[in-house]
Amino acid sequence: FSVFGARAAQAVVAALRGGGTLRSGIMGGLGAWATRHRRLLGLWVLLSVPVLWSAGVHMIGGWVPDGDDASVARRTMQVLTTDPPLIGQESTADVAYEDQNPNHPGPVAYYVMAIPYAVSGWSPVGLVAGAALVPLVGIGACLALGERTAGRRGLVAVGLGLALLFVRLGPNWLVRPLN
Repeated sequence: FSVFGARAAQAVVAALRGGGTLRSGIMGGLGAWATRHRRLLGLWVLLSVPVLWSAGVHMIGGWVPDGDDASVARRTMQVLTTDPPLIGQESTADVAYEDQNPNHPGPVAYYVMAIPYAVSGWSPVGLVAGAALVPLVGIGACLALGERTAGRRGLVAVGLGLALLFVRLGPNWLVRPLN
């Protein structure tokens, strides 16, 4: 049971007892969480800028999926059908085990990208928007784990590591669907 889940449960109980509305209880819990974790939120906003910039450049520049990205787009389109993908992208590794082709870990990224992609009418803009969600959530998760594990120092160390990773990857690779 997370802290937020406990706060939400307390808000429901308070609302049922007449001690406030459900919305005020939940929003008060979110406000208190945001106050306690303002460094994490600030660093998340700062580290989100390159991802959002890269997504904007891809959207405005007329990027179209090709090669492996086109394969990811096709698999993402299958999420909302009666035959959704159950395994990850097929690997191009040349190592096969007893006539089995290896696959990447799983289809979670397809499921994350599917809604923005479908809402956009299967436009590449929607695919890029969905692909940008993956690193944005990942940034938040990494920062939260760093803060939870080692406090402020862990938060700074993870933030610095992510910033160096973004510099190394460059803007072209931050929101590519395959990555």
